[in-house]
Amino acid sequence: MAEQLKEEDKNLNQTYQTLRTLLSPQEKEQLKNVQLIWIAFRDKSCDFQLRDADGSMYAMFMAQCLARYTATRNAELILQVDRLQ
Repeated sequence: MAEQLKEEDKNLNQTYQTLRTLLSPQEKEQLKNVQLIWIAFRDKSCDFQLRDADGSMYAMFMAQCLARYTATRNAELILQVDRLQ
């Protein structure tokens, strides 16, 4: 699961950078702010979903949750890139 999260994070970062090239300076700042809020949301949401998890499976479940949210966010940013190209 950690490898999947790493791959999803890499994909998201690539899409994020592509989107930035299509934005004005003001829009870049907005995107940065939104992305920081999204990261906090993703992390807190996974924390909440796994609030009762413990033990050796916790890290795997957390990576799975983070990867799922990250893949979804990447798809959202891809739509923005496609709209602007």
